[in-house]
Amino acid sequence: MVIGLLGRVGSGKSHIASVLETHFKCDCIDLDKVGHALLEEDYIKSKLLSLFGEGILNPDASISRPKLGELVFSQESKLKALNTLMHPAMKEKVLTYLKETKSEGKVFLMIGALIEEIGLLPYCDKLLVIDAEDSDIEARVGTKFSISQHQKSRSHYLEIAHSIVHNRYTSQSEQEAIRIFKELF
Repeated sequence: MVIGLLGRVGSGKSHIASVLETHFKCDCIDLDKVGHALLEEDYIKSKLLSLFGEGILNPDASISRPKLGELVFSQESKLKALNTLMHPAMKEKVLTYLKETKSEGKVFLMIGALIEEIGLLPYCDKLLVIDAEDSDIEARVGTKFSISQHQKSRSHYLEIAHSIVHNRYTSQSEQEAIRIFKELF
């Protein structure tokens, strides 16, 4: 079984995922980590350099995620170019991993705001959305909240959810996530 854990930037997906991973035997697939690992692959790095130039490099010649983020989130066409490169590669990595490790009774928790955009939604048996108020998110992540304008809307996440955790960043929210997760399988 694959449970997709979705929500907007700063909603608390990673924290709730770590709580669930601690309480349940599940294999976490963090799409942020998948994307970060891909940035180190020669093919992806080469494509990124041809798309965006050497200004996205750190002094050690690795890709600077902050520089890349600043560039792509300031120009929609550049974000589209990045997604066109990264999303298929991320999907392929995840599907290969699932194929190689999936077994009867095993539960996977796929974590990411862009599960749908990457094309992984059809591979999720259930969707658990982590929701939080805009003001709470903004207080937690500050200017990073502006990234949410490039993601699906809050209402969209709520519409596609099988279950919703209303995250108030408290232990009660953690307990709610544990209770709801049990009900999903």
